[in-house]
Amino acid sequence: MSDFRTISKGMWRRERSRKKLATYEDLYDIPEKGERYMQLTLMGMSGCGKSHWSNALSRQGFQRFSCDELIAGKLSDCLKKQDGGVMELGEWMGFPFEPGYEDREKRYLAAETEVVREIVRDFESGRLDRSMNIVVDSTGSLIYLDENLLDRLKRHTAFVYFHAPQSLWNEMLLLYSSNPRPILWHGTYHAGENETNDKALARCYKDLIISRDRLYSQYADIMVSAEGLREGNFNALDLLKEIQSKLHTNQ
Repeated sequence: MSDFRTISKGMWRRERSRKKLATYEDLYDIPEKGERYMQLTLMGMSGCGKSHWSNALSRQGFQRFSCDELIAGKLSDCLKKQDGGVMELGEWMGFPFEPGYEDREKRYLAAETEVVREIVRDFESGRLDRSMNIVVDSTGSLIYLDENLLDRLKRHTAFVYFHAPQSLWNEMLLLYSSNPRPILWHGTYHAGENETNDKALARCYKDLIISRDRLYSQYADIMVSAEGLREGNFNALDLLKEIQSKLHTNQ
């Protein structure tokens, strides 16, 4: 447990418009006794491993905020089945070609905004602070939130982008097709004339990844390879060391 406490907190900020980095004193908060803590927001496409690694960090003592779980709580009335069961978020959201999808997409984004706003307020009020190890497991649609809200979250956490290389795209699409995740298409799904839903989904999914990659990269403090995280012996402490190294490199 003591290993991750020696890892730098990694609160460095980038001024996106000028591409300038903050000073060392701005980037790192160093408690008096020499212990260092990290506050992280994991970001990237659904299926890139955010939840897996946020859970791994939780087992190392990090306080974890799962945005999807918190969103599900806010949409609980929508997720109730007639037989008394509860739908998964992805089942409720459905595919972009299904009736009512756009309305569900708006509801989801409104709930996500509320969840992230509450997390930010906890930081700003001092309930969460720099003497704690915290990981925010964000949704893939984080980058569609209000820019001011994202900037407020970035003041308190380092944004770590789990980048999915093209070699993983087909696998991620198959996973989504067989077990829908609550993916917000944000207007990128358009079926061509006489194009089947499956073909349109596969074509537009690539467009979605490309468009999101630009936004993830814009907001990210650092990027790690989602493919590299799959190496057999890679563990939570390895991830923290990689994050630390890249934050130091980028300062």
